Amino acid sequence: MYRSIRIRRFRCFRDITLDKLLPVNLIAGHNNAGKTALLEAILLHCGATDPELVLRINVSRGMRIQHADTTKGQAPWDCIFHNLDCSNPVEISGVDVDGKSRWLKLISLSKGFSTGDIGDRNGTGEPAYSHIASSKPRGLALRLEYGSEESTGQVDLELRGNKTYMAHVDDSAPPPLPAIFIASHWRGEGNDVVERFSKLSIERRAQPVVDVARLLEPRLRDLSVNVQSGSPVLWADVGLPELLPIQYLGDGIGRALSLAAGIATFPDGIVLVDEVDAGLHHSAFYRLWKAIVELATKLNVQLFATTHSHECLVAARKVAQEFAFPVLRFHRLDRIDDNVEAVTYDDEGLDAAIAADLEVR
Repeated sequence: MYRSIRIRRFRCFRDITLDKLLPVNLIAGHNNAGKTALLEAILLHCGATDPELVLRINVSRGMRIQHADTTKGQAPWDCIFHNLDCSNPVEISGVDVDGKSRWLKLISLSKGFSTGDIGDRNGTGEPAYSHIASSKPRGLALRLEYGSEESTGQVDLELRGNKTYMAHVDDSAPPPLPAIFIASHWRGEGNDVVERFSKLSIERRAQPVVDVARLLEPRLRDLSVNVQSGSPVLWADVGLPELLPIQYLGDGIGRALSLAAGIATFPDGIVLVDEVDAGLHHSAFYRLWKAIVELATKLNVQLFATTHSHECLVAARKVAQEFAFPVLRFHRLDRIDDNVEAVTYDDEGLDAAIAADLEVR
């Protein structure tokens, strides 16, 4: 669980630090203030040994993975560098609640990249690729250097035309933190929700997910995974003669399922939620927050969630006041010139702002 995190030269962030982090961290800010980018940076830090995350975060924004254009020297990861300046590496570092630090550095090797840059583990002069061993001219590459106080590691991601290759230079780095990114529209990750629920059902850990979904649909008796037209589908028993596909019950219950299944699947991990209030009516905020915070604290999950909703913030704070220990921290992102700064509210400051009806989103 993070105590603080610092992000340098990633997307809209020149240099930003979030500290005083708690089990639940709610992040707000105007459009294009960097809320989603913040979640992406944390995801990369959690999965530091997986360079393909750099490509997948673009997919979660609705972008297709673009392959290398070696003639123009452009790479699909150029957009993660602050102001598209690939000459300066992205740096993300975090400190956990025990005071231990972990760091990640992303370095573009798109220009001036030679065969010796990736490394030689077999003594032949060839890079030790996990997907290929050849002496073809190289394409565009991204290097990830990562580590902790105990060990360090390095992995390179290379694109040649429409193919992706990875070369592990050093595998001694600590394992990544278990983490999940939940996008703002749950329908786009429907198959992932079904897979998570199926796994939880097999392990007999699905009941908390059903209980959370029942908060939005009181008629719900149970959920099950069945195959329809060759694909697994999540079905709901609401007391009718037949089961209903979960999509028939609306986006609200789908969002609740996505959140609960994500938390239940990643105990002792990090759950990143973009627009946590998406698809939900404001009347459901308190009930859902209460169930989600209880589940997250029980499973030792740290939650980072973004929102535009004042009602969502108020409901989260109301739930937090019912706990005997601090569980909620609110952060607002403000764009200033070519950088974004974070303002972190303590409980007293947040309560005063809410009571005075100040704009804190």
